[in-house]
Amino acid sequence: MRFNIAMMAGNGFHYLHFLFDTAKLIRLALESLGHSCCITRNNLEKDRINILMASHTLMDPAVIQQILDSKVDYIVLQSEVISDGQVNFTGDRAHFNNCYLPLLQQARAIWECVPGQLPILEELAIPALQFPLGYHPGMRQIVPKRTRDIDFLFYGSMSEHRARLLRELEARGNQVLVLFDAPALYRNDLIARTRIHLTLKRKAEMHHLPYARICYLIANGGLNVVEQCPDQAWLEDCFLSAPMEQWADLCEATLRRDDLDELTETFSERLLTRDITPAIGEMLDQL
Repeated sequence: MRFNIAMMAGNGFHYLHFLFDTAKLIRLALESLGHSCCITRNNLEKDRINILMASHTLMDPAVIQQILDSKVDYIVLQSEVISDGQVNFTGDRAHFNNCYLPLLQQARAIWECVPGQLPILEELAIPALQFPLGYHPGMRQIVPKRTRDIDFLFYGSMSEHRARLLRELEARGNQVLVLFDAPALYRNDLIARTRIHLTLKRKAEMHHLPYARICYLIANGGLNVVEQCPDQAWLEDCFLSAPMEQWADLCEATLRRDDLDELTETFSERLLTRDITPAIGEMLDQL
């Protein structure tokens, strides 16, 4: 089979680079299964099955209609919060009803990254399969430094919720480095220098975490301290977590531990059991 991972960046979307590692993970798994796969930006291929990423950023109903009229074969990788007729609590129900919902309804398949979203899609009469974020050997791209001189690193988009928790940790006298859009060459060097990686919900009401980012860090020798989230059960044996109120305390307590290398290795070995390739193969069998 031939696939195209279509990275969609509508409406001036500034966060597409956070999905690059997920796109590479899918490409690696598909190629390991013997399929052809390319990655493109804002481009659908008529002779391939297109896997749409960030398609919630397409805001123009005319663009959606153009996609539907083209009869291209596509799958939607769904990783956003759908709630009360809107996406990511934007309040824009017109966008959901006129753009995102029709795109979901006409897809060949929906691959849902967040287990808790499956019942919501079911209520909308949209069948979906849980997408198995996890591990592929090709994602091991970073060699940790022998001496790690960065205590805490957060990389991701900033929000009021995240900024408040990061400020609290820094106000206690901790070294906290925040990174948004550095190219992978520089980002990965910072990851290699970091003792503890910080993962936070974008908003307090969010029910999921950036799981692909967590998996990438674990695969590359990173130890995650995570803000506890309702949807984390499937991966929570691979990181440390605490509720928002105790999160900064856990960060500091973890930094003081003398078994960080052993703990990191334990989490890495657990992730290795979640090989994404056969799981994606089973999903393809259901197409």
